[in-house]
Parts: sequence; C-alpha cells; structure tokens
Amino acid sequence: MLRSSNQSDRLLIECRTRCTTFETTFLSKAVAFNFVLFILALLFLVNVALPAQTAPFTGDDSDWWSTLAMYNHIDFSAPKTHTQNRAPASSNFEIAGVVAGSDQIQKLAIGIGKTAVVERGDAANGRSQVCYTSARNPHAVHLIFEEAGEGDCYSFYLFDDGPPWKGRDPCVVSPRISASLQTASGLHLGQTISQVRSILGEPSTILHDKLVYVYEVKRRSTARDLERARQAHPKISDRELHESFDFYYFDSYIEARFVDSMLTYLAVTKSETYP
Repeated sequence: MLRSSNQSDRLLIECRTRCTTFETTFLSKAVAFNFVLFILALLFLVNVALPAQTAPFTGDDSDWWSTLAMYNHIDFSAPKTHTQNRAPASSNFEIAGVVAGSDQIQKLAIGIGKTAVVERGDAANGRSQVCYTSARNPHAVHLIFEEAGEGDCYSFYLFDDGPPWKGRDPCVVSPRISASLQTASGLHLGQTISQVRSILGEPSTILHDKLVYVYEVKRRSTARDLERARQAHPKISDRELHESFDFYYFDSYIEARFVDSMLTYLAVTKSETYP
C-alpha cells in the first residue's frame, strides 16, 4: 500500500511536471510568435517612415507633363487669364485614395508602395516627384505626384503614355493604376470634353485641344492654421501673427488635354500662400 501510494504521488508529480513543461513551452512559443509579429510590424513601419531614395536630375526639364514652370508664371489677374474667384470641389484634389497635400508622398508609400523621389530642376523651379504606372495594356497609364517650392505647391498628373522623359525608370508598376482610375470627383481618362465640363464647369480658357481652369480665392485661416503659424514664428507678437496669417490665398490650376476629343492628360495643382 505504501509503495502504491508512493507510486501515485510520483505519477502526480510527473504529471504536474509535464503539464508545467507543456505550459512553459506553449507560452514560450506564443511569446516568440508575438515577438516575431511585432518585429515584422516594426520593420514595416520603419520602412515606410524612412525617407525614400532620391534620384537627382538637376537642371533637367524633360518632364513635359509637369505644369510647374508654366504655373509659376501664371498671371492671376482675371482680365488676362479669366481667373475664377472660387475654389473647385475638394474631391478634384483626391485620387487613388490620396489627397494632394503636404503628406502625399508618405500616404502614397503606404497605400500604393514606396518609390524613389525624383528631384528635378533648380532653386527657381525645383520639384520633387514620385511616379506610379500601370502595366502596358495596350498603353501605360501614369500617375505622378509632385511637390514644389517650399512645400506650398502640390500637384498630380494622370496621363496615357506620351513621350519619354528622364527619370522615368523609377516609376513603380502597380495594379492600383489603370485607365479606369479616377479622381474622387469622377474625372478619368477617356472622358469627352462635355463630360469633363459637366464636372468642372465652364473653363477659364479653351485652347484648341485643352481646357484650362484657373482659380483663386481668399480664405480665413483656421485655429489650427494659426497654431502652426505660431509654432513656425514663435517670436512675433499676437498682433503680427493675425496681421500676417489671418487670411491666405488658395490658388488652383486644372488642365485637361484631349486627343480625338477624349481625355488623355489631366493635371491638378493647388497652392496655399499668405499675402
């Protein structure tokens, strides 16, 4: 009986030991698995947060699709360019889930994929560009986002093929880019002139195979705008802050080009400047 009791105790001890060993092993594997997931997530976030590689093309103007040079020389006086004193719908500035603005390159890296940032031009018309393209079927569709100046001018371009340009190689092929890609307002390649006008309204200028829209409107700064201005200019007085930053000008430029009366090129630019 005593031996049987000892054997029972021994079996109980062995069972507890095995259970403890099993629990420890299971927990260790679970912790290790979660740690691996954490590391992978961290690597993804770090990869997105790290600056993309840059490809400099200083002094190059082969990017025929960029309207920056022309935009910088637009005379916004209404009698010459028929500037419309209103702002177009904000949905015109959104495409592929990204709104043209200060964080557009970071959002593109997350939503579509990271690509090299092409630095082009000089101090006068320097611009940073990221390019995405579709597979050729039968022609490649390109979506290019652009930032210019001191980060106060943002553009995107959607067009069907076209002449080659320097800095085209870094374009990333993505299934998100296709002929059916459209802005949040419904603009897309292949539309007729009347379809584009039904979305944007009467153009500022009609030039042969293109419609040009030029807008300028004065807006009051939000509380957040003033807070950012205060952070950027901590030494100025409250009076100077309000005199300089209570209002800003919202300028935008939209150009639609057509071949055989079908939209093949769309440029959308916006800029916010203080007087």
